Amino acid sequence: MKKIKRIQDLKNEKKRIAQSQVDLLNKIKNNWHELKLNMYPRNMTNNMIEKMANNRTDTGIYNESILKKSLTYALLLFAEKFAGKLNDKVQSIIKKQH
Repeated sequence: MKKIKRIQDLKNEKKRIAQSQVDLLNKIKNNWHELKLNMYPRNMTNNMIEKMANNRTDTGIYNESILKKSLTYALLLFAEKFAGKLNDKVQSIIKKQH
């Protein structure tokens, strides 16, 4: 940090710090909102399914048997439907509480 020699420099530094604080608070607010959205059961399941799908293509699912592919697909569909119903149930409980 450079030395502050004049009152004007002090005022400018104070403005810069205040603006930096506002920017950081906005970042925290946005990150919190994003975290809240990611914590919904349906979004958590979708993220998990995306990771599994990306993992499958990276590890070479095309070399696997048809039975294994079918089971994996069925489990993914089940997980997605289960997450959807769980999300609906949680939302209805939350609405009842308010």
